[in-house]
Amino acid sequence: MAIPIKKKLLESFENLPPERQKELLDFAEFLKEKAKMTPSKKKKDAFKKLEKLEGILKDYCPDMSSVELQHKIGEFLEKKYVSHR
Repeated sequence: MAIPIKKKLLESFENLPPERQKELLDFAEFLKEKAKMTPSKKKKDAFKKLEKLEGILKDYCPDMSSVELQHKIGEFLEKKYVSHR
């Protein structure tokens, strides 16, 4: 019967010297914090790009409402990303 990966990792960790265990725990904390930050930064950047695009469209289409502009952006993105698959 195969040993589960979690058990293998724990056994390997326990066999390390204390200073190596601390280094590994510090690295795991770093990765955990980095993983928390990554999605929110991507979302912020995406919203900034959409707001910028909405602002550009507003200059060219001053008679359109914000909702209409959002629909235009959606159509544009759909054509750009969906049609290329």
